[in-house]
Amino acid sequence: LILSDFALPGFTGAGALALWKEFDLDIPFIVVSGTIGEETAVTMMKAGASDYLMKQNMARLNAAIERELRETQVRRQQRQAEKSLRDSEMRFSLFMNYYPGLVLIQDVEGKIVYANQRFREIFPGREWVGEIARDHLPEDWADLLTLGDRQVLTGEIIRAVHEVNGADGVRWFEMVKYMIPREGLQPLIGVQALDVSERMRAEIE
Repeated sequence: LILSDFALPGFTGAGALALWKEFDLDIPFIVVSGTIGEETAVTMMKAGASDYLMKQNMARLNAAIERELRETQVRRQQRQAEKSLRDSEMRFSLFMNYYPGLVLIQDVEGKIVYANQRFREIFPGREWVGEIARDHLPEDWADLLTLGDRQVLTGEIIRAVHEVNGADGVRWFEMVKYMIPREGLQPLIGVQALDVSERMRAEIE
């Protein structure tokens, strides 16, 4: 924590505050003065000072120091939590976008809240997030994505191999569908579908 007098020999509290801003320090900066006017105090606060104290009212000093250190700790914890969240989202995005199968997350009404890169490659031309998948997909795919929704919301895990007729012939996708609970909110439905055509053809042969 920085305690800075406003008037210093050959220097000023404003100059110290400018250096504090230049180095972008997450350290509380409290101005102490016996002569500072209200207008100057407001200017210092606008420039970033955490608080200002008059020398004739130093009884406030302990409380001001405790408050500013506590708020600094809260800010640092919040930044760490935000960084952890960003790192987690990045790992999730990397994993899902390099996963060879299709991944969707839908709400209970079938609206897409997440679609991975593989899904977007197979069905280009739409944003998908915020849309009802079955309204814009071929019937085979719509059947696959809506299969077992009611059972899933009771906690059941649905597994099925589904035949899909595409432009390049018949393909088989092994689908896993499961509920994603959310505390205090409606659950989501996760869908993963992996192309198992080679395995299915080998079994048929």
